[in-house]
Amino acid sequence: MNHFLFRSIAAPALLIVFVTLAAGQIPRPDPAATLSKYVDQDSGTDADEAVRMALDSNDEIAAIRLESEASTRLINQAGQRARPSVGFESRQQIGGGRNRSMVMGSIPLELGGRRSSRELVAEKKAAVDAALYEEKTRQLAAEVRMKFGRVLAKALKLKLTEDTLLFVIESYELVKANVAEGETAPLDENMLLVEVNKLRSMREKEEGAVRIAMLELKNSIGIGPESSLRLKGDFERLVEPLPSLRIATEKALNQRPDLNALRAATEFAQAKIDQADSDKGFDAALNLGYERMTDDFVRGGDHMVIFGLRLQLPYGNRNKDAIEAAALDKQASVQRLEFGKLIVRREVASALSRYEFAVKALEIFRVGVSAEAFRNLEVVRQTYEFGSASLIEYLSEQGRYLDYQAGLIDAQLEVYEAKVEMLKAGNEPGLR
Repeated sequence: MNHFLFRSIAAPALLIVFVTLAAGQIPRPDPAATLSKYVDQDSGTDADEAVRMALDSNDEIAAIRLESEASTRLINQAGQRARPSVGFESRQQIGGGRNRSMVMGSIPLELGGRRSSRELVAEKKAAVDAALYEEKTRQLAAEVRMKFGRVLAKALKLKLTEDTLLFVIESYELVKANVAEGETAPLDENMLLVEVNKLRSMREKEEGAVRIAMLELKNSIGIGPESSLRLKGDFERLVEPLPSLRIATEKALNQRPDLNALRAATEFAQAKIDQADSDKGFDAALNLGYERMTDDFVRGGDHMVIFGLRLQLPYGNRNKDAIEAAALDKQASVQRLEFGKLIVRREVASALSRYEFAVKALEIFRVGVSAEAFRNLEVVRQTYEFGSASLIEYLSEQGRYLDYQAGLIDAQLEVYEAKVEMLKAGNEPGLR
């Protein structure tokens, strides 16, 4: 950034800060009011509602849904019989009186199962598109749930910082009054003022992080940045019994839409092989017509009914290249399916392991770190009030406590994300 521009922007903000501090006016945060801008436990949007909103409002999901519906419509079209054709022909003798008019119609017979194989190809293509739509909804549901948890975690960290800031401001004002009466050294006042401003800086950074995370969540849901959205939820009741790896893997292999799409792609390739095979043989069309011949020198005219059969003969390599190409497509789909199963097994095992260790880490942090840190802070606070500890010791312990509480929120978020990962890996009903 241009140095002059930076100074022009920063100078007014710094002036406001300096004037505020000089006047002894430190704005008090309202943690409850700040949190209510992002979280509303009464009328907010919970994770399930956010997923439903995303599936209804996300434009990309809507486009994939329309493509799937279009493939379904093509099944009916593929099942229609080939359209008959009608032609009219008239011949006039130049310089003579002989005339000939004919109407001829042709009906394709589609021998060798051409129509049924064409319809089967359309059905398998629609199955592929339907599975891809389900897979996209699985991915989007997991993405929304992940972003939902991150917004909630950042909002809780913001409230934690504001709670601490409010307490430190009250301590600062008390010490300032004691300094004015000569009961406390001015150094303590300055040290607390530094701590206040450090927390104020942290608070601004954290609220910016909450707003950015909220914008990302709104984007995934499919609503505009200006739309109102407040969340409802917490990180309670995160721990659930773990299924066995074998059962979780079997369920995932049977119900994952990405694997269903690969299975459908294999069947689609086989349907194309069958279609190419049916197209290599004979086909025929039935011709029916009426002809009238007139002559100026003959009264009346001749009326004739025409019928015939037009054969489409096999030629060349009898669709050999098309059949081989479809066979290669099928082979590729089979290999992708086998690799997809390997990925699913790995994702399920990874999700279960992540959840198991995240739960253990959370419990250790909750009991062995967070609770102990609070007791330590209370002890240091009391010893400081009795004059047995210095203000530096108290502020250091308070800073550690703030870090520990933020770490607890991170541990809760890790369990939450691991739980979402398990739902996603197994395509469980609770995901959508």
